[in-house]
Amino acid sequence: MDKYKFRICLAAFLLDGALMVVLTAMPFYLYDHLDSSVAVPANIGAAQSLLYALVCLGISRWLNRIKHSLRWAASGAFYYCAGSGAAILIPNVWGFAIASTLAIMGMSIVWPSLYGWLGADPDPHRRALVLSRFNVSWSSGLAVGPLVGGFLYDWEPLAPFGAAFLIGGVCFGLLWGLPQEEEYYPARAQESEPEWDSHAQQSEHFLVAAWIANSVGWGLVGITRLVFTKRVDDLVSSNELHLFAESDPATFLTENPASIYAIIAFLLAGTSAVVFGFMGLTHRWHHRFRYIAGLQIAAAGAFWILGNTNSLVVMGAAFMIIGALSGAAFFSSSYYSVANFARRRQRASVNEFFVGVGSFVGPLAVGYLAMRYGVSTPFLYIPIAIGVGLAVQFYLIHGRKEAAPE
Repeated sequence: MDKYKFRICLAAFLLDGALMVVLTAMPFYLYDHLDSSVAVPANIGAAQSLLYALVCLGISRWLNRIKHSLRWAASGAFYYCAGSGAAILIPNVWGFAIASTLAIMGMSIVWPSLYGWLGADPDPHRRALVLSRFNVSWSSGLAVGPLVGGFLYDWEPLAPFGAAFLIGGVCFGLLWGLPQEEEYYPARAQESEPEWDSHAQQSEHFLVAAWIANSVGWGLVGITRLVFTKRVDDLVSSNELHLFAESDPATFLTENPASIYAIIAFLLAGTSAVVFGFMGLTHRWHHRFRYIAGLQIAAAGAFWILGNTNSLVVMGAAFMIIGALSGAAFFSSSYYSVANFARRRQRASVNEFFVGVGSFVGPLAVGYLAMRYGVSTPFLYIPIAIGVGLAVQFYLIHGRKEAAPE
């Protein structure tokens, strides 16, 4: 990996690390300092996701025409981190919610720009490898961020937000001044390769279904971040959280719920990172949907378990299954999105739109149901929603395969 790609990967690691530092601390900050209910962080997260999705969709065509996309990415990274850090200066729920929500617009510029830059490599296999390294980088940030955010919050509630502000400055310095893709991929980016058209055409058959699977995966991840935190908080407060099935909980499970939640959140994102690395090294998953389908079925079972278990170890295993699904679904959808070179930025932006839609619908619906019927109840019915999404995906792939030319 050359120095330019390394700087992009490092910025992605730090930026998603900052994202998770804030998201891990936010629910507990709202519970402890602004006296909010379980629905409030879920609603904030849903509003962020909706705005993220709409901005991604709105700028998708513009991204195909802009110059200096990495400078826009640098500015967007700093805007998100600075806005998220400054939200705590507003001492009420509404002010915090508005500032946090508006900050997410910076992310809407960052990710499509970075994926467009990396996706400019026209060789499908080389592109898969660099996307794998990039995805491992930001997902590693998602894994480390909860640990840092949880422990920082238990040490000093304002510390995670200050850390995010500082990280934004570092990301800006890493991305500003990097060469644009027209300079980095000169003549190669305009060449037509022998297998390019065939590969792009096959990817088209799976693209929409992959976008939906990606939306499902990120919806489930959003629920674990913005709703399941309350279940962990309740179990710790009532001394009902156990390591396995022992009668009395260990002492370390009766305090510091943010740090405890950070452990299983680390397992979720860490599993996604492992999946990203594996998918970059193998081509067997290309244009095959059974792997994504199997992981969605496994995730449905994982959520049913989360609604019933009081064991931290079992929760960790369920989070790993959800992480595997979100990693595999996102990698395949982002890979298919950049297969068409001419539309890679626009497609990358639409892919992020589906990330936002899933992250909006999942936490909003489950947060409402959790407030009305109890935190654990909605988790028992999530498998039904996953089944509906899976049926739509199978229908799309079957129809597209029949319509595809030989």
